[in-house]
Amino acid sequence: MDLAALSLDELIAASAELDDRAYRVFERLARITARAAGETGVEVEVNLDGMITAVRLTAESLRLPADRLAAEIFRLTSEAAAAALREGVALLEPVAGEPLLDLLTVPPPAPPPGPEEDFSTVATWATG
Repeated sequence: MDLAALSLDELIAASAELDDRAYRVFERLARITARAAGETGVEVEVNLDGMITAVRLTAESLRLPADRLAAEIFRLTSEAAAAALREGVALLEPVAGEPLLDLLTVPPPAPPPGPEEDFSTVATWATG
C-alpha cells in the first residue's frame, strides 16, 4: 500500500482499521490460558504470562508429601506456561510476521527438579 497516494480520510480510516485489528489481537492474547495435568491428580491452569489461574487437586494428590506436590505443581506450571506461550506466538505469527517472530524464542519447559541433597549428616574434616 502506497501511503503517499492516500488521502487524509483514507489514512484516518486505515489507522482506525489498524487500531481495531490490534485491539482484537490484544483481546485474544489476554484470553489465552493453558492447562497441564499430571498422573498424580494435579492440574494447573496458567495465563499467557505464566501466572497460575487455577490449581485442581484430587484427594490422591493431597496425600503426596509436600515437597513432591510442590515439585509437581512447579513442573505442570512450567509445562502449561510453555503451551500458553506457544499459543500466543501462533496467534501473533500471521499479524507480526517473520521479523518479530525471529525475536521471540520459546524456551523449553524447565526440567523437573531433581532429588534434593541430603544434609542430614554433617561431614567433618577436622583432624585431631
